[in-house]
Amino acid sequence: MQEFLSQYPGITEQLDLLKQVGLMFSLLFGALNCFMGFRLLRVWTALGGFVLGAGVGFLLGSRFLDVQWGVWLMTLGVGLVAGTLAYQIYLVGAFLLGWLLTVSVTVSLVRPMDIGDKEKLALMAGGALLGLVVGVLIVAFSRPIIIVATGISGAASMASGLGGILGWGAPVVIILTAVLAVAGIAVQFFTEPGKKKRRREE
Repeated sequence: MQEFLSQYPGITEQLDLLKQVGLMFSLLFGALNCFMGFRLLRVWTALGGFVLGAGVGFLLGSRFLDVQWGVWLMTLGVGLVAGTLAYQIYLVGAFLLGWLLTVSVTVSLVRPMDIGDKEKLALMAGGALLGLVVGVLIVAFSRPIIIVATGISGAASMASGLGGILGWGAPVVIILTAVLAVAGIAVQFFTEPGKKKRRREE
C-alpha cells in the first residue's frame, strides 16, 4: 500500500493532511467532552441520536431506494428525527450516549495496539456489548455516571489525538488517558451546576 501511495505524492500529502485534521478534531472534541461533558449532555445525546439514525436511514435507503439522492435524503431525515428525539427524551439520549462513548473509548484504546485485525475486531465487539451495560447504568444513575463516562471518553479521545500527532505508542496513550480522565472527572464534579446551586441555597 505504501509503495502504491508513493507513486502519487499529491494523494499522500492530502491523506496526511486529512489525518492531522482528524487528530486535531479528536483532541478538541475530547477536551470538551472530558471537562464539560455533563454540561454539554444534550448536545452529545442529540449528535449521538443523529449518527445512529443516519446510519439506520442509510441502510434502509440503500436497501429500498434506487436513486442516490433518495438514499441521502432518507439518511438525513431519519438522522434528524432520531437526533431530535434523543434531545427531547433525556433517558433515551443518555442510553445512546453511554453506548457511543463506550464504543469511542474502545476504538481509541484498541486502534494503536500492536495486535491482529481479528483481535482488534473482537475487542471492539466486546466494547459495543459493554456499551449496552454502560447505557443502562447511565439511565439508573445518570449524573455521576455521565460525568465519569464523559470524563473517560474525552480523555481517551484527547490522548488518542495527541498521541497520533506526536507519534506516541499505546502505553503512553493509555497512561495519558488515565491521567486526563482523573482530571476531567474532578473538574466536572467540582463545577457541577447542581453543586453550585446547593451552595447558594446554604
